[in-house]
Amino acid sequence: MKLKTKPSAGIDAVREVLEGYATRGVFRSYSELPAKGAKAMFRFHWLWNAPFTLSFDAGRQAILFEKLLDSVPPGSPVDLSVRRFLTEAAAPGRPEHRRLDPRRIGITVSNRSGALTLRFRAKDGEIEPAVRKAVNLVNELLASHLSMEQPEYLAKVFRLPED
Repeated sequence: MKLKTKPSAGIDAVREVLEGYATRGVFRSYSELPAKGAKAMFRFHWLWNAPFTLSFDAGRQAILFEKLLDSVPPGSPVDLSVRRFLTEAAAPGRPEHRRLDPRRIGITVSNRSGALTLRFRAKDGEIEPAVRKAVNLVNELLASHLSMEQPEYLAKVFRLPED
């Protein structure tokens, strides 16, 4: 019988992983916002020194990058590129250390009013590896995939030089 993770234990696991990234200098201006019930929110500056928000819904054991990308019309090339990347992240041919195992972590993409949110759900109750996988996957999505596939979009949204 699988034991459910207590909400506070899940939040503690998320906090520990994110604080580790902040301590190592991966995240800057890291802070935790006041919890709303079983939902914890964290803010930090990360890629291109841009602000990011990660929330953890302990009841659903879900890590969310809410409004990760703005100005992305549904069905647009950026929207489709993100969805294709996330599908390919679970492909058997992908190196195991970079592969998303759908039996352990579920991922959904939502696009509401042009704002993309990524939701990672730890299916096995192991929050810490799910947070690490979510952060690594978002890093790869933005810094590698979209840099190659949609450089104009990244330059516009993150105010990067167009090289």
